Amino acid sequence: MTKKFRSQTDEFQTAQCHSSRPALTRRDFLARTAGASASLAFGPSILGLLSNAAYAGCSGSGAGAGKRLLPAFITVDLAGGGNLAASNFIVGGKGPGGLGSQEAYLADYGSIGLTAASNPKLGNLTRSLNPGGLMFHSQSAFYEGLARELNPVARTKVDGAIFCARSGDDTQNNPHNPSYWVAKAQLQAGIRGELTSLVGSTQNIAGGNAMAPVRSVDPMLRPVQIRSAADAVNLVDVGLLPSWLDGGMASTSQLKARADRVMSTVNRMSSSQLDKFTQLDLPSQVRSLVDCGYLKSQESVKKYLGGGAAVDAAQDPKLAPIFGLNNTNTAQVAQGGSGRARTAGATQRLGQAAGIAKLVLGGFANAGTVSFGGYDYHNDDRGETDEQDRNAGHVVGALINAAAALGQDLVIYLYTDGGLSSGATVQTSAIQIETAPGVFTAANVQKHQFTGDNGTKSMSALLWYRHAGLKMATKHQVGAYNESASVDRGATLISDNVENLTKAIVANYLSIGGKEGSLVQVVGDNPFGGGMSDVLTMQNFG
Repeated sequence: MTKKFRSQTDEFQTAQCHSSRPALTRRDFLARTAGASASLAFGPSILGLLSNAAYAGCSGSGAGAGKRLLPAFITVDLAGGGNLAASNFIVGGKGPGGLGSQEAYLADYGSIGLTAASNPKLGNLTRSLNPGGLMFHSQSAFYEGLARELNPVARTKVDGAIFCARSGDDTQNNPHNPSYWVAKAQLQAGIRGELTSLVGSTQNIAGGNAMAPVRSVDPMLRPVQIRSAADAVNLVDVGLLPSWLDGGMASTSQLKARADRVMSTVNRMSSSQLDKFTQLDLPSQVRSLVDCGYLKSQESVKKYLGGGAAVDAAQDPKLAPIFGLNNTNTAQVAQGGSGRARTAGATQRLGQAAGIAKLVLGGFANAGTVSFGGYDYHNDDRGETDEQDRNAGHVVGALINAAAALGQDLVIYLYTDGGLSSGATVQTSAIQIETAPGVFTAANVQKHQFTGDNGTKSMSALLWYRHAGLKMATKHQVGAYNESASVDRGATLISDNVENLTKAIVANYLSIGGKEGSLVQVVGDNPFGGGMSDVLTMQNFG
């Protein structure tokens, strides 16, 4: 039988579906498909789904079914080496007991954007979403976007912590992204995304700008690229194939037999044909399977070809207004009478985040990465860079609102590659300062202009939403800054090691379910030993 393999935009050369080469063994087949998956731009292929069915016999429930031991997890990757420290999140030195503390204010924050008049030690220059919570600078554009976006009820259930750690400047090589380890932790807890394991904004192996730790990468979990709400619909084309194999009624032995039948057909493909197949996008793989006789007819796959309402945020009455889809906008962004609505930049980024939010929070994926460029600030006007920070705040706020709307807990990991130093030039930025929860007053604020990359000025942040009610951090800062307004590189084991930082994030995530003791099983080692309490900030959600 001769068929054509089709992608969405091109036709591949005519290929014979059943060649005469000897059949591969199962071990050879898995090795070949895993290797091919490692180079795919579109992430896990249908072969990975089939191998799961054949070898694990799993028809398991999606991540959104029932009460989750571990919450949904989304990373927000600000590409370019932006500014998070001081101008947005308060960073401090070592406090009581030699531990880092946001309240151990530095004498001078001039090299990270704040003028002497804006030093938080002067008082009334910090803000928190909730009393005693994670502290932001009152003049933070990120906080403005976050606080304006959050609905009042969701806001009362949010806290977070910062992690002071040096990061490589303006490079993809920082192993910041913990998504593979997060997915592994969820899989070990019996949580499996209904359609795929990971989703991300880019074709990078981690789904964002920054890399994943090399040891964390599992080719069979590679993220599917989701750039908009519409992209999420394409996953339906293949994600429900296990349901066709299972039908919701098959026994484990029947399920394995059906998957084996499909895989035996794959074994008869030539090496070149298999390589071409794995390079197709996911919907085209399904159509090729139909053409080549994997499935009985087009009719048999109608239930998952061309669907999508279940995963389309634009068709979700709860999420569409939160992300400004279908020309909608949330009312809360104009609350407080200040009249500032979302900018076009914020609206665009919310649209980009909507598909990933729907898939992760809806239980269709284990974890996701939302990545945005443009956070390379040196010599840009402070008004412009603050607008970028404000947009990021809107995105984080919308993600939390989405979790609240769907009744899901959510952890957000926010990071950037590197950091920034500021110079002597002072510029004016228009900021809306919160004077009471949800009430904002316009102000023109003097800030230092950022002039160059400086990874010793870096940090990252965890924010979390617990739907049942607020769980405060046990501490709001891990690591410390020194009096030169740079990361104290000897303060903790994460301070000068991004991979250790990523492992600390995973340890905190595990601690939500009381599973921090399984860190070795998830990431391969425990670099913190008996000092894990030094990097833990989160409590068991219970």
